[in-house]
Amino acid sequence: MSGVTDLAAWLLAQLDEVERSAQYAVQYGRERRMASKAANWALADVAAKRAIIERYQFLTSHGPAVDHTRAMDMTTGAISALRDVLRYLALPYAGWPGYDPAWAPDTAP
Repeated sequence: MSGVTDLAAWLLAQLDEVERSAQYAVQYGRERRMASKAANWALADVAAKRAIIERYQFLTSHGPAVDHTRAMDMTTGAISALRDVLRYLALPYAGWPGYDPAWAPDTAP
C-alpha cells in the first residue's frame, strides 16, 4: 500500500473503527457525561474527516466540470492540497497497523 488513493481508503477504514467505538460509547455511556461528550466529539471529528476524504476522492475521480486549462489547474491544485491534508489527517494513526511511512507529510514549507 503506497499511493495516496490507498491512503484515502486506509484512512476511511480507520475512521470506521473510531466511529464504531464512539457510537458504542454514546449508546452505552450516557450515564457518564464526559464519556458521552468525548464520544460525540469523536463522531463529529470522524464526519469532518470523512467529508474531506470524500471530496478528495470525488475530485480525483471526476476532475473539473468544464474542459478549460484554468479549471484543470484549479482542480490539480485542489487535489494537491487535499492530498497534503490527507497526509496530515493520517498522522495520528502512524502507529496503527497498515500505516505506510511514505504517507508522512513533507515537513519542508
